[in-house]
Amino acid sequence: MAPPVPGCALPAPLGGTALADAEVTARLLLRMQRDVGQRFALPLRAAPASHALLMALQRAARSGLERCVGHEASWSA
Repeated sequence: MAPPVPGCALPAPLGGTALADAEVTARLLLRMQRDVGQRFALPLRAAPASHALLMALQRAARSGLERCVGHEASWSA
């Protein structure tokens, strides 16, 4: 088993396996979806943060995030 990485909250990958990478990626995706859902709860009206929304947010400028979420939420409604 790999030693823990100092100063890092995530566990070190078990020998660099693909499974460990996939688990960390899945946790990160869930965290991002939760964070976006909490930050933009009103425009999303309790809808989950979809893959399309995350992709749109990635392309949006910081100053346009609210507008981007509103636009994507109107498409999914």
